[in-house]
Amino acid sequence: MERPVTVACVQAEPVILDRSRTLDRLEELASEAARNAAELIVFPETFVPVYPSSRWAKAFAGWQSEGAKATFARIAQNSIAVGSPEERRLAAAAKELGVWLVTGVNEVEPQRPGTIYNSLLYHSPDGELALHHRKLVPTNHERLIWGQGTAAACSPSRPASAASVG
Repeated sequence: MERPVTVACVQAEPVILDRSRTLDRLEELASEAARNAAELIVFPETFVPVYPSSRWAKAFAGWQSEGAKATFARIAQNSIAVGSPEERRLAAAAKELGVWLVTGVNEVEPQRPGTIYNSLLYHSPDGELALHHRKLVPTNHERLIWGQGTAAACSPSRPASAASVG
């Protein structure tokens, strides 16, 4: 059955390099969107904990700089691992609000802690991680930060309860 769905595209700044406070902000903004009847709430690319814009590229290109290494480490430390308490916090927010919550995150894998991925996590209204997508090919300056995603992180289908948007 097709029906209109209210979508909230959140345009906000995270609390840069502070995962916990960024998640606090995300919960506040998602709650506001849900109060305004949004059923699908979408946060920007790598909202948690920061999108390292092209302004950061020069610093990261000079990898010998202690500042570049320290900043990369802070991004990794404030990234989200699937299954972690922080990822489950996103799931709990989606469930509490009864919404689809789509969040751009810097993602790390505990098995490969040296690689950060640009990922999109789709949490369903029942609080489950329904879809997990990693950007396949970071572009331009993004290659200084993120590893390449794999086809395994792409799903050709979507859950039956997911809406088609567009």
